[in-house]
Amino acid sequence: MRKKSFEFLKSLLSVPSPSGHEVGAQRVWCDYARQYADEVRTDAYGNAVAILNPKGTPSLSAWVPMPWPYIRPMAAYLPRW
Repeated sequence: MRKKSFEFLKSLLSVPSPSGHEVGAQRVWCDYARQYADEVRTDAYGNAVAILNPKGTPSLSAWVPMPWPYIRPMAAYLPRW
């Protein structure tokens, strides 16, 4: 894993984001995604979308449906490289 990616993961997992109050973790993810995406959107339900080439064909997007706390159990068992 790249050092920059690992630092992002650590910062994402260190932000308190209990169910219903996920804005902190969402902000960390959106800030990171803005480095690579042409557009980053969020909605009132806590979803976040990073879009690459929004007016092109094809338009690529990474959608992170949330509640954000579900990232923690998925990432908790990543091996250390």
